[in-house]
Amino acid sequence: MIARVLHSSLFFALLLVAAVVFAAASPTKQPPVASKQRILFVGNSYTYYNNLPAVFEQLGNASRPGSIETKMVVAGGATLKDLWDRGEALRTIQQGGWTYVILQEQSTLGRPRIENGIPQINEPSAFHEYARRFDAEIKKAGAKTVFYMTWSRQDSPQNQAKLTAAYSSIAKELGAILAPVGLAWQEVVGGKPELTLYLSDKSHPSPAGTYLAACVFYATLFKRDPAGLPPRVIGKPFDDSHDDSSSTKESKDVELVSLTAQDARFLQQVAWKSVRTQTEAKSSSLFNDSNTLITHGSYLAALRVIQQPADSEGESTRLQMSSWFLSAVGNYGEAQRSFNDSAAKRRQALQEPTEKELDSVRRIPLLSAEEVVLSAVKGHQVVILNEAHHQPEHRAFGARLMPQLAALGVKFVAIETGDQASLDEIAKTGVVKTTTDVYSWDPQRADLLRAIVRAGLKLIAIDVNPREGAQPQSGEDRIAFRESNMARELQAVVDSEPGAKVLVWVGFSHALKTPQGQRGTEWMAARFWKSAMIEPYSIYQMSDEDNLALDDPIYRLVVTGRPDLKRPMGIRLPIASFAGQIPPQVTQDPLYSSLAKLGADAVIVHPLKTPTSATQRPAWLAAGDTAEIGGRLTCGHARCMGYLVQAVRAEDGDADGMTAPVDQVVTRDDGEYLLRVPSGAYKLRVSTLDAAATKDVLVGSVPAATYRSNQRAHCDIHVSRRA
Repeated sequence: MIARVLHSSLFFALLLVAAVVFAAASPTKQPPVASKQRILFVGNSYTYYNNLPAVFEQLGNASRPGSIETKMVVAGGATLKDLWDRGEALRTIQQGGWTYVILQEQSTLGRPRIENGIPQINEPSAFHEYARRFDAEIKKAGAKTVFYMTWSRQDSPQNQAKLTAAYSSIAKELGAILAPVGLAWQEVVGGKPELTLYLSDKSHPSPAGTYLAACVFYATLFKRDPAGLPPRVIGKPFDDSHDDSSSTKESKDVELVSLTAQDARFLQQVAWKSVRTQTEAKSSSLFNDSNTLITHGSYLAALRVIQQPADSEGESTRLQMSSWFLSAVGNYGEAQRSFNDSAAKRRQALQEPTEKELDSVRRIPLLSAEEVVLSAVKGHQVVILNEAHHQPEHRAFGARLMPQLAALGVKFVAIETGDQASLDEIAKTGVVKTTTDVYSWDPQRADLLRAIVRAGLKLIAIDVNPREGAQPQSGEDRIAFRESNMARELQAVVDSEPGAKVLVWVGFSHALKTPQGQRGTEWMAARFWKSAMIEPYSIYQMSDEDNLALDDPIYRLVVTGRPDLKRPMGIRLPIASFAGQIPPQVTQDPLYSSLAKLGADAVIVHPLKTPTSATQRPAWLAAGDTAEIGGRLTCGHARCMGYLVQAVRAEDGDADGMTAPVDQVVTRDDGEYLLRVPSGAYKLRVSTLDAAATKDVLVGSVPAATYRSNQRAHCDIHVSRRA
């Protein structure tokens, strides 16, 4: 997916991947409104001034009536320790039935410590200790912990950094949700100081301050822009004269908040921006830590980082990345489950196929997948073949085709990356590094790149380089920017040598030729067709998702109707072009009409997978000229579990430990492994985590040896327990 600085490139891609992955599926309904969410606030006067829970509840119910119920357990000036010791908060949590419990620490993280007349922020150790205690009880009660990041006092804005660090670190440690009220507050104070957020005591929130906090909670918990929420809230004020910590005054309702529409809109915008910025920064941090490790050959350390629980905002990104990393080390089953978990909230289970649909599948001819691609290349100048990034068999299939594509006159392979210099380096050396492109740490991606170069084809980068100019911030604008850039770069390839045949290798929905989804998103293929006036031939690869209920409707229909599918097969639409009216023979056929809606000319359906392990490898790895290398790791009396065994081409060298492996697996508790590699000379290397579990270290190796086609080589390897 993109660029010279690999970290920026993959993160840019991750911000889009959810949309890309599922745009090809049939439009799904929005999830129904969940049952009422019960939210408990635990804190002090920063919570009960202007009755923040009531303001938040009314704003939430304004957009989804009856969806929110709030309660608070508070005490003036209380720390979390005080609230724990009082017992009421704990008893209320243990009653259960809460969706979220919001924790707010005292504004200086403990009893105020005055220096030069200014309250100072305390060390967060006590805050963190009682945050952990509350979090454990919240999780036992089946709820999620939310931290209410507060603001610095008006006379000491420099203290916000300490508050931010204290709240952010404990939220990250516990995998909790963080509501960045303090950051939004800081933004308003700097951007519109005339909008007063403080009361005269320069500490507590004015009604505008409470409204801002409520908008931040709205954006954080519902992941929706608070734009359009009412600027006026009526309710009962909190009565702090009673011992009952959830008491409201027995009086008529009053205006808790009354703002101009302009001021309310400004606060809504700041709240949304602050939450979005924090979410992207959190995903960026997660990405940078794990991707830095994997691109430098530390696969095990990268997996350790990416498999640590994230908060709800970052969980989908974490699961997607985890699926890619697990696939790269040969753990395909767990990779698929991780990807499914990332998609669970965006994809709905499908209905069983009807008999009419199954009849359609049985009547339509299945062609060999190779024939579908090769015939498309014969008849078209530009052919697009996509991949799912978590399905390595797609890359393996493409690698096997490259010699035949070259024989048919294909000259260029335009690929979804932004770093042309790295691609040129492969052409010079034949060596693929884990840093070469955004996915080259995956053995099958690396093999695809090597196969393209071996076939004499020219690799061309067509994706965005995120360091070349500012990128749009909103999701839709970012998609449009990227797809337009890819289409423009592809057109430049075609224009550079008119008539030359081009294979385009991209992921997911970039290959689709028709607008997708309710917003009519135009992906790269559609934009290229429109700008270059050349209709590409688009081929979409599909595999099972380890759960038929989550499969693409087309895939599920085909494998249900043709259970004898044993190798990749293809289905072509019986039309010459998507231009003009789609004929009735397509629109009235269940399978053809689904393919036409997808916006692809053909689909390649890969067989259902069989279970795999460190010693039971997938069938597609054995296709073609392959040898097997297997054996057991021995390491004294210890179990050789969790070691990474890799095969590296002997000709590539590996002085820096960053040569992309040809195959690799992580051992289970018996220490056995099995590698499948094309015939050739390989050296083996074995790695494990260092003592601090921060990077991979080499603990065993086997000198280069030649392995022949259909050979089963046995190779036990002695390794040290730890480096």
